[in-house]
Amino acid sequence: VALCARARLAASGAQFGGLLERHPVLYRNFVELFCQRSRLMFLALGSWTAFSLDERLAMHLVHLANGHGLRDGADVAINLHLPQEQLAQLLGVTRQRVSQILHEWERLGRVHVRYGRVVLDGIWFASNPTGPHLLSVPIASLPLAH
Repeated sequence: VALCARARLAASGAQFGGLLERHPVLYRNFVELFCQRSRLMFLALGSWTAFSLDERLAMHLVHLANGHGLRDGADVAINLHLPQEQLAQLLGVTRQRVSQILHEWERLGRVHVRYGRVVLDGIWFASNPTGPHLLSVPIASLPLAH
């Protein structure tokens, strides 16, 4: 799932091999991308067996906030449209289950959900509820929400 505008290039294996032959400097970029995606896949597989759905959802939201977070007062707004259906698909569960968790977190003051937008409570975000394996960036370093 692309979270912002992207261009897609379709090339056969032979065309791609030819591109790399003509521009060997690209090998490093593609190897780094492959390694990053492989590492993320192994982390995702590990999280399926080691963490509850609540923890996996929290990790996912913190990860998105680290990459797309904006300061909204003391809170952190994820600057993406995140329908509950999309979050559910990413986690391999039903939209209803994601909705239940988000409503419970909203009742506890951890998040605010409005029309596909998620705002994380700054104190909850800073306390890093997902443990030491995923570090949050300091809220002060995030850009301001408009």
